[in-house]
Amino acid sequence: MANLQIVPKVGEEIQHSSHPQHPLTLVFAQSLYTCSGCKEYGAGLRYRCNKCNLSMHDFCAKAPPTIHPYHAQHNLVFHNKPAGLKKPKCGVCGKATNGSAFRCSICSFCIHPCCLQLPPELTLKEHPQHSLKLLSASPLPNNSPYTCNSCNKKGTTWVYYCVPCEFYLHALCAKGVINGLQAQGISAPPKMSRVARAARYASQVVRIFVNGLVEGLGEDVGDVILDIVTREVVPTVADGGAKRGSR
Repeated sequence: MANLQIVPKVGEEIQHSSHPQHPLTLVFAQSLYTCSGCKEYGAGLRYRCNKCNLSMHDFCAKAPPTIHPYHAQHNLVFHNKPAGLKKPKCGVCGKATNGSAFRCSICSFCIHPCCLQLPPELTLKEHPQHSLKLLSASPLPNNSPYTCNSCNKKGTTWVYYCVPCEFYLHALCAKGVINGLQAQGISAPPKMSRVARAARYASQVVRIFVNGLVEGLGEDVGDVILDIVTREVVPTVADGGAKRGSR
């Protein structure tokens, strides 16, 4: 994929349209963060607002308005926000675009800013004998699923492939090279299950509701209600989801 050739310097300050109230400063830290732009993980270099505890990939912060590599038939337009409730999947890694992304208004092609940074060839420490070439589909006959040598999961999305060794690395795993996780020795946290997400959302709804009662009932009474409801309601949501999934 085409690299945008951005070489920022630590300490540089920028103004970003998604966060106009404060400047963002380029810093380096080894810790894991979630980009406020694309909502994906990152580590190492980032633009940060210390007042708001906000971090953003350097390539998200410096993304151009339009670009068209690997989608030469139409321009891809950068959008700061996702496209409605049904978030389109990235045409490269196959995962949902939960935040900022490049989208084609004509044919609905969509791509994460991080995936746009993937180079046409990649050399890995785990496979130093040959470079891997980026392919837009499975190299197997009839687009049959390949097995990624990194995560051992099957896939049909874009993949890095070594022909002599039949070594596969799907784009999702390759993103760790781009977003700084691999360089900092960090593994992306496991994906939250549907039951866990439901429990988290239920807890958030309950807290919002109870916070609205606190002013009228007093802080002590509100804390008691919050403790009771989160202890009873949230586990019920999780248990219900588990039972439905076990059928």
